[in-house]
Amino acid sequence: MNKEIYFNNLKKKRVSEDGVDEILKLIREKKFKKGDRLPSERKLSELLGIGRNSIREMFRILETIKVIQVKSGIGATITSDTNLLYGKYVWSKYLLFKQSDIFDALEVRELLDCRAARLAAKNINEEGLEKLIEIIKKMKIYLEKSDISNLTELDMKFHLEIVKISRNKVMIGIKKALQEFIKHERFANFYIVDNFKSSIIYHEKIVNAIKEKDSVMAEKYALEHMINTKKQMIEIINKK
Repeated sequence: MNKEIYFNNLKKKRVSEDGVDEILKLIREKKFKKGDRLPSERKLSELLGIGRNSIREMFRILETIKVIQVKSGIGATITSDTNLLYGKYVWSKYLLFKQSDIFDALEVRELLDCRAARLAAKNINEEGLEKLIEIIKKMKIYLEKSDISNLTELDMKFHLEIVKISRNKVMIGIKKALQEFIKHERFANFYIVDNFKSSIIYHEKIVNAIKEKDSVMAEKYALEHMINTKKQMIEIINKK
């Protein structure tokens, strides 16, 4: 890559986090595009004014959020388009959080899911409605089998589909990032069969409200669902 690119020196800052921010900023500004190779660890260390350990941590975060791919002997290559960076930026911040921030993530989810349910009720079409109904049908099948893995995937698919129906691109990006964070292993212990029973009930209420284009009730049921989810998590934490 021959073009001249100027990096901000990051000395005396939160080096790993600011390094991630700097790379994402350069991609947004189209200084880097999908397929471009980043400078080497040594060169980036010089350009950013930070140690190579911090560069490696920065690479780890960027690779986890699927902005770059690192290969031995080749280096780091950009794998993400500019239009996918909304959610990836949020996700990069979550990777720096601690397990105690679980409820912060749920607060964001509550705001997002409730608003998405309201918008979905206004924008729903037959195709979107069929997808939601089909997801619930599959969840009931896997509930019978106590299949936590598939229940978890379908639960996330259900909520993402509602956000997609909202037609808000930024919300969709943030929701995808949030789901990747929630899929992290630190959340694994919160997924139990009994909790999915109540989730399916709330899902049906939300879908019925969306079907009737009742944005107020769709938002209301989404909020009740989130309140119940937080209550379930608190109960599980208290048992540990």
